[in-house]
Amino acid sequence: MIQLESKATDRFRRDVIVRLAAVQRQLSHRAYGFHSAERRGRLSTENRRAGSVSRGRRSQAGSFGGEAPVQCRRRPTYNRAVPRRPPIVLAYHGIVAVNPAHDPVRLFVAPDSFRAQVRVLKKRGYRLVKMAEFAAETAGGGGTPPDGLAALTFDDGTDDHANSLPGLLEELDVPGTVYCCPGLLGAPYPWADPALGARFMTRPEFDRTAAHPLIEIGSHTINHTVLEQANAATALQEMRDCRLALEAMTAAPVLSFCYPRCLYSEPCPAAAIEAGYTSAVTCGPRGSWAPGEMQRQCIHTPDGRLVFELKLRGRYDRLRSVGPAPAVRALTRPWRHRAER
Repeated sequence: MIQLESKATDRFRRDVIVRLAAVQRQLSHRAYGFHSAERRGRLSTENRRAGSVSRGRRSQAGSFGGEAPVQCRRRPTYNRAVPRRPPIVLAYHGIVAVNPAHDPVRLFVAPDSFRAQVRVLKKRGYRLVKMAEFAAETAGGGGTPPDGLAALTFDDGTDDHANSLPGLLEELDVPGTVYCCPGLLGAPYPWADPALGARFMTRPEFDRTAAHPLIEIGSHTINHTVLEQANAATALQEMRDCRLALEAMTAAPVLSFCYPRCLYSEPCPAAAIEAGYTSAVTCGPRGSWAPGEMQRQCIHTPDGRLVFELKLRGRYDRLRSVGPAPAVRALTRPWRHRAER
């Protein structure tokens, strides 16, 4: 009897080693969780085989010693090949390929870059909606938007938003929200070099854009007024006046607001709701999912795939402000902005 128990114990130890080796092979793979389908299937088969053998031999070991068979609980499996899809609102300005020397604030994104970024969202199964719908689903979800929900927003209402953006949205089959300043229609765009010739859309361009089925018109104050120092009364008047002006121009409700330069004072979120908006958006490290200060990730001209991925995950602003990141950014700024000289 003692000899039989000893053999059973040895078998049990060997089974444990087999299972640990299988787990170690998974953990040691550099791209753990992103194996090919064939490799994932092979690893799962090895684990099931090891577990099956282990359970059978444990039962034999228990019967030799007169003990009850040991039940082996299977660990839950996770499909790490499918990345998480946190809700996201992306903020763009102009969608035009420009000479970087004419774009000192790096506001213009090339159409090819925009296409690639939207296709990343679609490939991952994001559902893209207008900002009014994004706000409605957030409110219906208890104040948090569901995973996989995304919105594309475009600030200022420049001429390319009327002349090229609608075609891009049609090509990609996605909607967008354009935030406009009705008091600046037809005026030169002040944040680009005059040599670029950028301007705000004209009234006929605005009317054509507002009638497009894929585009929602949002409010950006009458004259792009920054509300960083606004008191409650001023904020309410700025936001309400712009909404009423745009509704008179479009003959449709205007439910979405964007803070110029993403800056707002403490009374602004409550004033935005009082003014009749269901959402007011900011960008950068500011905001939350509260309707009066909804967060966005702003996409700039030089954003490559790595920066875009960090912004999709909401990690970019945190990483750029911790540890040596500020010093590194200051040292590399001349190189990163070399095309603007």
